[in-house]
Amino acid sequence: MKNKFYSFIFICFSLLVISCEANSNNVKLAEKIADDFYVLEKTKDYKSIDLLMSYQFYQVTPYEKFVNFLKVKREVTGGFKHKKLESYNVVIISGSNNRIVLNYEVEYQKKKMTEQFIMENNDGDFKIINYVLK
Repeated sequence: MKNKFYSFIFICFSLLVISCEANSNNVKLAEKIADDFYVLEKTKDYKSIDLLMSYQFYQVTPYEKFVNFLKVKREVTGGFKHKKLESYNVVIISGSNNRIVLNYEVEYQKKKMTEQFIMENNDGDFKIINYVLK
């Protein structure tokens, strides 16, 4: 009986470790998308940023408005200096794709901002479904 209990505990622990490792890998993939976003924004490569955005994002914010938003943001904040990941959250939605929320403290030449990315995993490919300045 004791052996079954220890086996059960070992299996549960193993599943927890595997789940945490998968979440960690997903967070790293999502961070890579955010890194790409900032590099492309810094170089004003808005066409390439478009490839990082999801279809759902553009259902709410048309492409032209989003590009205009990025241009105005750059005028107000100045050029990008650096960012720091403050927190993240993995959201598991039953019957849907997993989402990751990344919160960054971002320093620009003229201003510091808090920025949030919400990304959805579509078959291992993360896309930005929401981008929020706070």
